[in-house]
Amino acid sequence: MNKKILMLIGFLLIGYLGTSQEISKDSKWDVSATLGATKLYNNSTLNTGDNVNVGLSLEATRLFDNHLFVSAGTTFSTLRSTFLWDNPLNYFSIDLYGGYRFKSSGLTNYSLAIGTSYISAPNTVLNGSSSFSLNFSGGFIFWFRDSNYGIILRNTYKASMDNNFVSHNRFSMGLAYKI
Repeated sequence: MNKKILMLIGFLLIGYLGTSQEISKDSKWDVSATLGATKLYNNSTLNTGDNVNVGLSLEATRLFDNHLFVSAGTTFSTLRSTFLWDNPLNYFSIDLYGGYRFKSSGLTNYSLAIGTSYISAPNTVLNGSSSFSLNFSGGFIFWFRDSNYGIILRNTYKASMDNNFVSHNRFSMGLAYKI
């Protein structure tokens, strides 16, 4: 069986351990750090010289009583090159989202969000300039029982709003913490 599918099933099982505890309604903030892979959709008019970029995201989220949320964060390349990957593109974005976190029965939250990003000029494109994107995101947070920690899985599509950058998709997973 594919390793990615096995890993996803494992994360889903962790999220459902002990579903009898309701997520605390007292917590209005959470922060997260995720590691992810960005698939860049190069095209005939713009080639960033990178097809997959590995990076880190840091984010803070404010939750409201009606399950709406706003979130702000940043995403950037972690290392230029390792034995596992090569990042010729220095990726950096500042992200802002608004969305809805669905009420769950237990320790799992599902969310959908729409937002925008300011993306820095690609260093791999001669005379490149910064751009904005329209983002669509969906994901899960699997909260651990009797803990403020959770595992977050998210997929985000960033549609480039101009020809200065290419549209791209980012799958990330990491750790969330309720403040």
